Order: sequence, then structure tokens, then C-alpha cells
Amino acid sequence: GPAVEVPGGVMLAGRVSLNTHPWLAEHTITDTVVVPGAAIVELAIAAGDRVDCSVLDELVIHAPLLIPTSGVIEIQVHVTDADTDSAGRRPVTVSSRLVGTQEWQRNAEGFLTTTADVAGAQAVAFEAWPPSGARRVSLDDFYERLADDGYGYGPLFQGLTAVWVWEGELFGEVTLPEGADIDGYGIHPALLEAALHLPTATTPPTGDTLMPFTWNRVILHATGATTLRIRATLGPGGLAMDLADTAGEPVLTLGALTSRP
Repeated sequence: GPAVEVPGGVMLAGRVSLNTHPWLAEHTITDTVVVPGAAIVELAIAAGDRVDCSVLDELVIHAPLLIPTSGVIEIQVHVTDADTDSAGRRPVTVSSRLVGTQEWQRNAEGFLTTTADVAGAQAVAFEAWPPSGARRVSLDDFYERLADDGYGYGPLFQGLTAVWVWEGELFGEVTLPEGADIDGYGIHPALLEAALHLPTATTPPTGDTLMPFTWNRVILHATGATTLRIRATLGPGGLAMDLADTAGEPVLTLGALTSRP
């Protein structure tokens, strides 16, 4: 919806439900429909674009945004004035409530900024694809195995199509099904969500159902992508990724993502 100036900042509001956004039903965690963390990131980046703060410097997910089988969820994204104690960063919050109820739930909060110190944020050279000598990882029954661990992904979210490992780095390809509607999105949440599946394809099951918790230094470079190439590393600081289109042009940079059970 439109951005509205409110005392101390800007507020964006909208509504989601399984009637208006039926594709959300294809993302369940332990049989509960949950708005992907990638969609909350999309909301925060969209709000940042409205106030000329295009970098999502930090976003902490406090509570999952659940979608009921019936009913409508109201969502508000607030961006407040620059916090002088945080190097000019602007606080952003994402809150929701079921229409007809009074209490708002804080789902996420963080900071937007115009710049970020992102190691490796420069365009990644994807000319040799996949890297020479990279080892291909089988994806046989991958999404069936995820379902056994509590992740219910429909066809829209089953976008990971290829994975390679090379010299401690992970490489992959993700794509949206033909006909997927990307109109109005910076990056479709199902495409970004599928990119997050990359490390899971290369590590043994932990027995935990993990969800994104803290996102750091997310920069959207381009819109309109339906297929992505991924270069990622998984270290003590979390998952870092560079996403590019099939021509090798940068689409999104993720400085670090940590997850929790």
C-alpha cells in the first residue's frame, strides 16, 4: 500500500490472506502456514526504498508471521527518523494482527541505511559457471527429505535445481516455475527462500527445524529475476551469499544470515 507520513517517520500498511496471496499456502513449517522470512525482508527493503535507505543493515525476526486458514492479517511497516546513536541508520519494524483483533504483534525489527560495510559486495565474477572442478551434489529426494524435517514447500518454493561445492564455497541455481507472477516484487520471496535451501543440500540433517533469525547487510541490486546463480559461504558468522542473474549481473547481496530452531 501507499507510504503515509506519521509523527516521527513513515508507515506502510497492507493486508495478506490465503485468498489474496494463495502462494503462501505453499510455505509451511510443521504444518503451519508461515510467511517466509524472505518476504519480511522484502517488506523491509520496499519500505527502505520509499525513504531512500536501500540497504537493510539488520533485521531480527522476533516472531513468525502466521497466516490462518481463514481471516485476514494486517501488516504495518514503520520506518522512524534516523537514530543518531546508530550512525544515521533508520529503525524499521514489521508488525501484524488478525483483522478484528486489537493486539499488534512485533514480528521483526532492525535498521535501514544508505551504506553498508559488506565484504565482497562487489559484483561477483560468474563468467565460468559452474566453476571448473566443482563437485555436483545430488538433489534426489531433496524436498521430500525437507518435508520429513518439518518443512512443507509447494512447487513455487521448490526452486533449488542445481548445487556444486568447490574449495569451501557453495554454488547453486534457483528458478521460479514458469508463469510465476513477479510483478511488484523486488525479489520474489519464493526465489530468495529457495536460495536459502543451498546449505541444507550440502549438510547432513541436524534434527532441528531451523528458521531465519537475523539478517545482516542485505542489498537488492536489481529486480525482475526469475532465475538466479548463487555463490555462498557458511561460516561462524552465518550464511553469506551473492546472487546474480544468468548473465552474471548482481541481483542481491546477503552479508550474513543466522538461523535458529
